[in-house]
Amino acid sequence: MKTFITDQELDAWLASHDYFEDGYILRVDFQPLKINVGYTVKGNYKAYSEQEIVAFQLIPGKILEWTCLHEDFTPSQKYIIDSIQPLAFQGGIGLKVPGILTLLTDRLTITEPEIIKTTFQPWLSDREIFVSFEMHQIPKPIFWKQKLDALGYPIIFRYYAGPAMNSEELPYPDYTGYFIQIADRIAESSEGIFIQHLSKEEEVISFHFVNMDEKLQNVWSALMSIFSDLPFVKIQSGNCEFSGLEWKKLLEGHLTEQEGLIIDCISDTHGQHEKLQLPGGDILIHAGDCTSNGELDEALEFLDWYKAQNYAYRILVAGNHDFIFELIPELMDEECKKRNIILLNDSGCEIEGIKIWGSPVQPWFCDWAFNRQRGSDIKKHWNLIPKNTEILITHGPPYKVQDEVKSKDEFTARVGCEDLYEKIVQTKIKLHIFGHVHEGAGYVALDGRIFVNASSLDSMYKHRDPGYIRVVKKEHDYSVLTA
Repeated sequence: MKTFITDQELDAWLASHDYFEDGYILRVDFQPLKINVGYTVKGNYKAYSEQEIVAFQLIPGKILEWTCLHEDFTPSQKYIIDSIQPLAFQGGIGLKVPGILTLLTDRLTITEPEIIKTTFQPWLSDREIFVSFEMHQIPKPIFWKQKLDALGYPIIFRYYAGPAMNSEELPYPDYTGYFIQIADRIAESSEGIFIQHLSKEEEVISFHFVNMDEKLQNVWSALMSIFSDLPFVKIQSGNCEFSGLEWKKLLEGHLTEQEGLIIDCISDTHGQHEKLQLPGGDILIHAGDCTSNGELDEALEFLDWYKAQNYAYRILVAGNHDFIFELIPELMDEECKKRNIILLNDSGCEIEGIKIWGSPVQPWFCDWAFNRQRGSDIKKHWNLIPKNTEILITHGPPYKVQDEVKSKDEFTARVGCEDLYEKIVQTKIKLHIFGHVHEGAGYVALDGRIFVNASSLDSMYKHRDPGYIRVVKKEHDYSVLTA
């Protein structure tokens, strides 16, 4: 147990320890006041999993002064601590919990650290939520208003006790200090859901309660559900970090032990997507040829349908029929983003810690879209695939893997790409999803990898029942459930 009487002593001690990295309050006890702090979590922040943490107590002596960010602050509430810093104060030690409170005391005692086991749980009430938008900009204030209005919660923005503000007039991207309030409450008060943009360099914002009641609780719950549907979102609640999918499962009340990740694969729907009856899951992947003629109206109609499918993430790679995606890629990328669809075009994304890469190109075939000559021309595209890719999505198959086509005289030929197969064996790819060759629909396991030809139509362009292949990932293994 260490006791400090001057802030210089505390400052020197803090400088020699890393106890306050990843620090957070475990609880606050009174009579006498003790602030229980945890740090150095071993492993990931995963809800409902037992973890070892290093914990100790901060025990202040005579309290000289409290200052709080909000008048209604109660020290027993749980808040994350970014760091704990000494404050210079003549005659006492200042214990600063950034953005929350400052405690001035004549001395501070710190107990020796001990390792304890705890089960991490998110805060389901009286909480603050940190939301980060990976690879995306922070949504504009009008976004939150439109979403909440659509759910039946008309809201306004107000800056502390100032007048109601039009959402389009709020500063962007830093609209820190504004409250989301229920529209029928005209009183100029600091109540509602407080917004804070943590850093101009980071796409992270926090939301927390101020004077919460039942009506505002409903708005908060609606806001929480909106988070779970956003792509590339990470949510930190208490000591736990969630993806949008995990957060959705938590809100639905069935996030316990890690469940298998459900990945449904489709391809070559050629405008017949309405015939599919998809059951819903975690990730939906379309490996190309979503249209028949590659026209804009076809593509937009498909995207509207794709958006409505009940999956946390929807990924699309274009195919040789999808001319519009090659002719005006910027427009189609924007149309996909509007619908929370991830369009991959020699590009990648990361979902649930899985690195995914997608490309629409295939070896030259008549005068279709995304054609590339075999050899160095197409190899340039495959060389872009990162070595740590876990799931690869291409429109065409690799050579000798479900790539056999038959002519009218029953002559068969292999049309897959040799260079693509060579690249795959040089990587850590565990699951390769493709289409293009309708005759090759199905899956095969080769050399520790699963190859899925997800063509939803047969060689006569008739719907193949059920039209999708379901893959489940558990831990580090992939298995096929439906074919």
